[in-house]
Amino acid sequence: MSALHDLLSSAASHAASGRIDDALVAYRGALELAPSPELHHNVGVLLFSKGEMASAEQSFVDAARLKPEWIAPALALGHLYFRAGRYADAERAFEHALSLDPNSVEAMGNLGLTLQRRGRWRLALPHLERARALAPADVRAWFALRMTLLLLGRVEDALQDFLRFEPGAPLSAELVTSGLIFSRFLPDPAYEARYLPRALDWAYRPDQAELAAVTLSRAQYCDLPRDSLRRLYEKYNELQQENRHGMPALAGVRRQGERIRVGYLSADFRAHIMGRIMRDVLAGHDRSRFEWHLYSLAPPQNEDAVTGEFRKLADRFASLADLDDLAAARAIADGGVDVLVDLMGHSSFARPGIMLWKPAPVIVTHLGYHGCVGLEQVDFKLTDAYADPPDAAAYQLETPLALDTCVLPVRRVIPAEAPIATRDTLGIAERAIVFGAFVSMLKLSPRCLSLWRDILERVPDSLLALSPQKEADRPLYLRRLSGFGIPAGRRCGEPNALRDRRHRPRHAALHRRRHDSRRAGHGGAGGEPSGDSPRRARDLQPALASGRDRNDSAER
Repeated sequence: MSALHDLLSSAASHAASGRIDDALVAYRGALELAPSPELHHNVGVLLFSKGEMASAEQSFVDAARLKPEWIAPALALGHLYFRAGRYADAERAFEHALSLDPNSVEAMGNLGLTLQRRGRWRLALPHLERARALAPADVRAWFALRMTLLLLGRVEDALQDFLRFEPGAPLSAELVTSGLIFSRFLPDPAYEARYLPRALDWAYRPDQAELAAVTLSRAQYCDLPRDSLRRLYEKYNELQQENRHGMPALAGVRRQGERIRVGYLSADFRAHIMGRIMRDVLAGHDRSRFEWHLYSLAPPQNEDAVTGEFRKLADRFASLADLDDLAAARAIADGGVDVLVDLMGHSSFARPGIMLWKPAPVIVTHLGYHGCVGLEQVDFKLTDAYADPPDAAAYQLETPLALDTCVLPVRRVIPAEAPIATRDTLGIAERAIVFGAFVSMLKLSPRCLSLWRDILERVPDSLLALSPQKEADRPLYLRRLSGFGIPAGRRCGEPNALRDRRHRPRHAALHRRRHDSRRAGHGGAGGEPSGDSPRRARDLQPALASGRDRNDSAER
């Protein structure tokens, strides 16, 4: 017993001092004298810390075999599988842990996170709600539930839970980034004034790079000097480079004498505005010179008829949804892609961590959102002479690659014959001048709404028209506008339709009044170009009174 005690004391001392190899030698010596589940578990923990996943897994399996009713090995296996990107195995491990202890917040919370990672948000929700109820002050339980509610489009529920959690919660990266997100859904501008500086100045750890990315994406739509954005890009890049641990780039050598192989990375190869735009772009590519590989970030259940069209257009279509960032990057590198085009930026469901591993010799970011990624592995940002000013390179990491045409691939859409709304059905008086703000709440910044209020005050009989993508979001818009002094009598709502041919006619009330009032010598309503009058992006700018902003949350 004395020898066993000495080995255990030595192992504990070595582990506490960070001498992992010495601790392993001592623990293995103790195992030879007295095999026990606890010793196997401790060995597994140390091996896991060294990144020796296969050996750690076996140690946890041995611990569970010797003491099957003990929850610790099941939880450890769940964490190991999740870290390794083996999400189906992680789900089974956390389910088993929960069966051993139905009240384990760690088991139910991590099961919810694993289901969330697999795109099974509705299945994740009850586990995360119960974890939140059992641990109301736990920031991890609250934050995991917040993420799932937003992914399910339940913005109001996520907002109200934030307001319940916030008063007694200590400041954390999760809290300050959430405060910045929710500030655009609240009527009081004080929230943004409070949380924006906190989020910008927060000392994020490398394992919090995704939270720094939330701040980076949201900052695009706030009134910040460009040098502040540059510092934010640099901070995010530093965090991610630490996560790379000096690993060499995965990209291989350019193949000679073959078609240039271009990969597109997106979560929106589906019936989504980005999908509809890029479907037409891909259809116009020169197949004699270029080969197209499409890498989808969306879970298979999000696929639809448009996805099927992309599959037909592509030389290769691969889903990366169930792979972690490194495994996904390896899949792209193994495909021999010469140029990888990121279509996400930091919008919802973006995976910039894939690009961190440099899976292609050249990486370009394009179209997903108007800001930069902020990674030194991304070579270019596709733009034009109007989307970015001439000195843009001084304020971003990616080199601007300016087209001599509009960076936005504008699509021609013939409106449906029957409009989904008219001035009469919306109850808009004939003499009213209607201004359209068909944007997400992300773009309704304090300065933007203050400008709209001033315009409405100066233009008699004018209205501000909104068109939320979801009817459930309409109260959020109205509450936000009321907080900035835009009363009910000066605003109206138009229905939104996701199908293009039905979507276009919602502008009829605005365009007709705009054209009529121009003939009468008045300023008119802004809006998107109609199907028969395409315009360049710069032509739209005077019609918009918007600030700058990111993802629908994290939340596209």
